Amino acid sequence: MALKLLQVFKGIPANYWKIVNISENIILNKTTIDLGLYINNGARKASELNILEHKLVEIHGIDLTRAQIYKAIKALPYFANAVDC
Repeated sequence: MALKLLQVFKGIPANYWKIVNISENIILNKTTIDLGLYINNGARKASELNILEHKLVEIHGIDLTRAQIYKAIKALPYFANAVDC
């Protein structure tokens, strides 16, 4: 699972956002997600290291499934137009 949302990074069009790290804070009841931006899914499959940019986001809650996390990310203003892929 990943998100498709066009972003131009240093003149390079890229559209594939994938979770690369999840960190939970039980005391504050929040989850921090590190999303990696790839040119496309093919670039990600070629190597997980092909990340162009990282974006950290925080959402409310812990012990969430990946589906719940992606749904919460899409509710954030930056990712409002993202679609599942």
